Amino acid sequence: MNKKRDYFFAVCILFCIGLLLWFDRNKRFTQSEGDSKSPSPELTENTETYAMEIPASWKEEIDSYNRIDATIVVPDCIRNKGFLRVNTKNKEVNYEDVLPLLEDYYHPRKTMEDERCIQYLGEDNMRLNFIKQNYEVLSLYSHFYDYVSMAYRDKLAEGYNRDCYPVDRDLESFTLNECDDRIMNLCKSIGIEGEIDIVHHTLDYRTMEAEAEELHEDGSRTKPDYYWSDADSCYYCTFSQTCNGIPIIPNYNLQSSGDIINASEHICLLNKERFVSFRIGKIYDIQYENEYEELMAFQDIVERYRKYAGMAKQDYETVITDITMRVFMVNQGDGTYRAVPIWIFYGDVKFEGETWRGRQVVFIDAMTGEML
Repeated sequence: MNKKRDYFFAVCILFCIGLLLWFDRNKRFTQSEGDSKSPSPELTENTETYAMEIPASWKEEIDSYNRIDATIVVPDCIRNKGFLRVNTKNKEVNYEDVLPLLEDYYHPRKTMEDERCIQYLGEDNMRLNFIKQNYEVLSLYSHFYDYVSMAYRDKLAEGYNRDCYPVDRDLESFTLNECDDRIMNLCKSIGIEGEIDIVHHTLDYRTMEAEAEELHEDGSRTKPDYYWSDADSCYYCTFSQTCNGIPIIPNYNLQSSGDIINASEHICLLNKERFVSFRIGKIYDIQYENEYEELMAFQDIVERYRKYAGMAKQDYETVITDITMRVFMVNQGDGTYRAVPIWIFYGDVKFEGETWRGRQVVFIDAMTGEML
């Protein structure tokens, strides 16, 4: 009897350990392997924090054209303590350490090197470019990417079909965990450390086959001459370094009205067999200071949005569906960057008499309340 009881307890313990590991692997925020850095410094007792009252959602009708019906997404650390001040520098991209990840499929070989660009070519018309400009950019392209781009169209224009593809759903033969492991290996090889925020758009081959359209020079569209199979199923991923648990997005998104919520400095397309394409932008060496930034109260931020909405002359209806935080890195002019938390009011625009919908994006500095 005691042996049976001991066996039962052992099975329970193993089950609990497995469950904890499963939950840890399925967090959206993934810790880069081999990273020993703490996400924040050891704070002294005298460090002044700035806890904030931020609701989980907000509903309000501002006027006949503007309303808010939004979920508010912000890390608990912001609610409980505030935003730790950060100064950072760009890190160099370790492009040579990426080559072993590409060897088995592409067999890359160096074909060009000058002051601005280093290029490798490989199988499937692969091009790996390391470009040195104001900052370093590493990009990979292969021929199969052309077919995926015929099937997955995420630009807000004619043919937009991103909603046909689910977010964060496992493929039958290539799981999200396997995908994240590959992205973590890529991050480790190029020097990205700390927590990584990954968003996966799941591109099943059957959906891509049904959606694929090849655009010709005369403006006509036909089905591409390509045989789709399960091996073609892939994930289109955006991934970002995080600061205070908040994804960092490129400053050029201030000029964009696209999918700001999932905007990122880094993008990759991969399937079970290989990286199909990627683009790696700025990489930051994030250093936290022993001081919190003072942020405006959330109610005051909403008031700034009200004023903006009331001033805008419009003949369309705006509904804010998401309110969230992102971080911009602002160049200080001395080679360092300061992390600035930004509130994003994001939603839909519907024009009178039109079936087409646009996007409403408003950026508000979380510290000053300034419209950006």
